[in-house]
Amino acid sequence: MFNDRFLLTQAVLEGRKRQTRRFVPKAVFSLIWDVEETFESPKIIYTQDRYGDFWDIRDTSFAQYKKGEIVAIAQRYSDMYIGFLYDWETYKRNLPAGMSVADFRKDLEGEKGWNNKMFVKPKYMPRRIEITDVRIQCLQEITDDECLLEGIQEASIGFYVDGLKVRNWQKEPHRETERGCMKLFPTPRDAYAHLIDALSGKGTWGSNPYVFAYDFEILED
Repeated sequence: MFNDRFLLTQAVLEGRKRQTRRFVPKAVFSLIWDVEETFESPKIIYTQDRYGDFWDIRDTSFAQYKKGEIVAIAQRYSDMYIGFLYDWETYKRNLPAGMSVADFRKDLEGEKGWNNKMFVKPKYMPRRIEITDVRIQCLQEITDDECLLEGIQEASIGFYVDGLKVRNWQKEPHRETERGCMKLFPTPRDAYAHLIDALSGKGTWGSNPYVFAYDFEILED
């Protein structure tokens, strides 16, 4: 669900990231559709079904998640194995009864999910989030505060994304981290714009597409 190149899964687990955005599928705009401004949501997009009825796309299959839905935070089995060594009680909670650390490695080290979280079983994941709100926005309507909720990090003189490195550390403002020198941006929105282009392709921010904005909370025991 969250990108690991930019440590977004880790940001969720640490409680720094509590929002995520997903593009409204292009298929929506091949249908008869309309958009409405409301107090409850910045925008509501309606599509017409074959019977002539209009539906809020947040209530259709176009929305990847629904309000109140519980979603497993996908982690590679290898990352879970490391987690076992530090927090056995948390990581063992959804494993089959009686499975030990040694059993886990023996049974799953050869699976695709060991190094690729796209192939893990959600039922094994130790942490989950609950979707608390779903809104429709244009991408550039995101605020500075919302960018921080998306996982943008603040330094003493700017903002950065762990994974967006400077090209020339001697000439560009940067933040030194364990992973290298990260480029500093003047505002959270500037940092987020570069993150979106890195994730979804250059020009994505500039195209200002419609997105689902999901608020979520990590579930505690």
